[in-house]
Amino acid sequence: MSILVNTDEALLRVMIENAPDGFFIHDIEGKIIDANKAAYEKLGYTKDEILSMSVFDIEVNLDTELLTKTVWPSIRHKESSQVHGIHRCKDGAEIHVQVNITCFKKPDQTLFLALVRDITALEKIRTHLNKLAMTDELTKIANRRAFLAGLESEISFVERNEDQLSLLMIDLDHFKLINDQYGHTVGDEVLRQFAATTKTVLRTEDLFGRLGGEEFAVLLRNTNLELAQVLAERIRASISNM
Repeated sequence: MSILVNTDEALLRVMIENAPDGFFIHDIEGKIIDANKAAYEKLGYTKDEILSMSVFDIEVNLDTELLTKTVWPSIRHKESSQVHGIHRCKDGAEIHVQVNITCFKKPDQTLFLALVRDITALEKIRTHLNKLAMTDELTKIANRRAFLAGLESEISFVERNEDQLSLLMIDLDHFKLINDQYGHTVGDEVLRQFAATTKTVLRTEDLFGRLGGEEFAVLLRNTNLELAQVLAERIRASISNM
């Protein structure tokens, strides 16, 4: 019977060691007890190096107090938990990870098994899709949805902090005549050039968005009416000189 158990354990070890995802075993203090090849090679370490480290040496987002007082105690009372984090490699590069943590107890200590999956590529795709969802495809500035969300957030901030803001509403006069006379391709180029020119006048903290058609708006943070009028005139003059 013991031979079978040892054989099963050896087979499990071979499977874990050659798994594409990383496996870490660490104690309640975060000291790494064991790790498979994928775990330490992905981070650029040798096995000896990783076994001399703590999970806090590689985890960027989760601090000691959060893990030891919140995450790990909760895992001890259920089967497992999933967290998202960022791991720092030996060369300083960072990778986004999804970590499934399971607690298991030995007679003399409590240990945690962490299955680590690299989701960096997935995060890049998600970030790109979020950017597309909030960007006007033609002018590459904030779309209506993004602008209104920013406006709502800024109004809430101003109300809490008794700050000030100004809002510019911009409409391109007689734009329909451009489309009618030169076609929508030229009209689209006019909108792109308008957006590009306006951006050169605005400050980095200003939120510039296309509300639809030839209607645009600019949210001027921490700006009073007098300064807003100055910026509005700069925009008008720049567009007039296009």
